[in-house]
Formats: sequence, structure tokens, C-alpha cells
Amino acid sequence: MLKSLNERRVGMLEAAILVTSVEQDFETGRLWPALRDLRKGHARTLGLSGVILCDANRVMYGLEGSSQYLDRFTQMLEESPCEAAVQLLLRRPIAQRTYRAPALLAPTLAKEERTWLREELDHSASDLTTLPTFLTWLALRQAETIVGGYGHGLMGPADSFPPSRSGVTRH
Repeated sequence: MLKSLNERRVGMLEAAILVTSVEQDFETGRLWPALRDLRKGHARTLGLSGVILCDANRVMYGLEGSSQYLDRFTQMLEESPCEAAVQLLLRRPIAQRTYRAPALLAPTLAKEERTWLREELDHSASDLTTLPTFLTWLALRQAETIVGGYGHGLMGPADSFPPSRSGVTRH
């Protein structure tokens, strides 16, 4: 497995999941598209890839890239005037990227996906082990949407995901 020259120069590949707090109902306002596009640009510049999503008053980043650039991105979040309380939910070394292109996909969450995510993040006993798989699944669904396959492709909203803690079905 060959790493790009840039990845070999800057260090080990890692995956990270970060959550920040934003104003209530941030995603329905005019600031969410601006912040989303800004963070997509930052990630692209740093060679990071993954997912960005917003749910009510939280922004979540599922990122992959070199440890040095993940640190730099995290620092940008910590210095942001519109995001607060940066939480690192997961950070671990990875052998290769799941998301190949240096870009952040921004999937729209279906109602069932929002329920699952909120319960996963808010449940104190959650070990968050399914969160990376959930974010990867969202990215694949978004990529399918971009190429025009959504609805006729492999994944509809919430297919193949465990039921939420409240018992809401996923189909």
C-alpha cells in the first residue's frame, strides 16, 4: 500500500471525530452554509478528507489525514468565534484512507439518522464504536447522490443501521 508523498512527509495517517457546539438551530440559518464551505476549504488545503454535518446545535467532523494536519484543523476549530466546546470523540491511527479525495462531504441527515446520531452522542454509556461506520455510510450515500444514483442505488436513508436506542425503526 503506497502513501502519497505528502502523507509520507508529514507523518502517520489518523482518523478523528470531533464535535463542536454552535448556536441553537444553526443549520437552518444562513451561517451554516458559510461555515460548511469554509471548513471544506480548510480541509482541502490541509489534505484532509471525510464528512462534515450539522445537527441543531452541533457540528461533527469525521476526518482522515496526517496527524500534523489534524492538529492544525483542530486548532482552527478551537480558535473559531462561531464554534465552541471542541470535543475529540475519537482519534486513532489508520493504515489507509477510507475517503480518498481531500474533501469533506456534507450529507443531509434523514429523520431516522438524526435520531440515531443524537441518541448515540447523548447516551452516556455509548462507546461510540459504530460512529465511524455511520459517518462512512453517510459519505458513501452522499457520494452516490452526487453521481446521481441515490434512490436507485445501493443505499437509501438509514439502510443497514442498527435501531436507535428508542426503538425507532430505520426503514
